[in-house]
Amino acid sequence: MHPAHGFGTRRRQPSLLGTRFDDRGVAVYVNDRQLPVLGSRTACKLVSTSNNRPAIRSHPKSPEGNTRKSMTVPNGITMTAVGVQIAWDDGRTCTYPYRYLRLQCACAACVEEMTGRALLNVSAVPEDIIAVEYIEVGKYALQFLWTDGHGTGIYPFAMLLRLAENDDAVICEAD
Repeated sequence: MHPAHGFGTRRRQPSLLGTRFDDRGVAVYVNDRQLPVLGSRTACKLVSTSNNRPAIRSHPKSPEGNTRKSMTVPNGITMTAVGVQIAWDDGRTCTYPYRYLRLQCACAACVEEMTGRALLNVSAVPEDIIAVEYIEVGKYALQFLWTDGHGTGIYPFAMLLRLAENDDAVICEAD
């Protein structure tokens, strides 16, 4: 690996004008020439179609393949007085306390990229911190804007579910 290219460094992407994306937001076609572009986690192959235009499909040995397991996703997200409340499509409603959730941030400003060492100073996070808004990132995660000005962390649904299952700080109730 070239020393200038560390882990997490992305090489320059071709123009995304006219790009088609798969259901995870990974580019599969680029511009008017319909050239396949394979995302870093996508295993695809080029197949021809009846109209002589290429089509992309999952490679049979792809971990996603055609046997993709359905992912549990939120039905609703509410900012309450005590935390972020997520109603999951499996019937559970979980409340994630604000400060607890902020401390789970795994962005590059909060966790050292190469070693995984925590960079976030826990004592610098106010006890009364709240998320003032959120956005959905694709179909797989949430991103919060916090009252301490932080807003780069991405919280994948899989991680949020893992926290709900393994940490008593997250309160879940069955519907």
